[in-house]
Amino acid sequence: MLESGNPQLLAGFHVADGKEVEEMLRRMAELAAEEPGFPGINFDAATANGVTYHTMVVDVPADEQEARKALGDRLEMAVGIGKSSAYMGVGRDCVNALKQVVGKQAKAQKVTPFEMTVALTPIMEFANEMEENTVVSSIMEALNQSDKDHVRLSVQPIKDGFRYRIELEEGVLQAIGAGVRMSNEF
Repeated sequence: MLESGNPQLLAGFHVADGKEVEEMLRRMAELAAEEPGFPGINFDAATANGVTYHTMVVDVPADEQEARKALGDRLEMAVGIGKSSAYMGVGRDCVNALKQVVGKQAKAQKVTPFEMTVALTPIMEFANEMEENTVVSSIMEALNQSDKDHVRLSVQPIKDGFRYRIELEEGVLQAIGAGVRMSNEF
């Protein structure tokens, strides 16, 4: 999610044993504790919908101006672990964002083993906020002419393999064309 001033990355995974994932996280924290500057992990920071969240906050170095512009002065991270699930969040207030997504997931229907949908417009808006660029501006202009800006990737198991499907909505194809035309002008 690329909300202006608060980009977030949220991910969820099915795991065989959540307890093993948590044990691994605790062992990694013990090893990392010996490293100078390691901020530590706040274990058991929150619990909701059968998921326990562990958090960590890392200061973004003062000399990393581009990273600070995109992420802010501090980067919040969270790992949520359930009985057979694991979640990861990065960004301000990511624990609450994860709680909302996990709460909705509890009501969700059966899904494919891997499915991802990306809206291109927020990504281009975020890129343009970081640094204005004529190619990105032309892509955004094309995307603004259509509300069909999604890229979908899904994976289905089939006998002796997997079937991959990539879908590009009409607005994405127009945006690719606009970007190619603009880059050819340089």
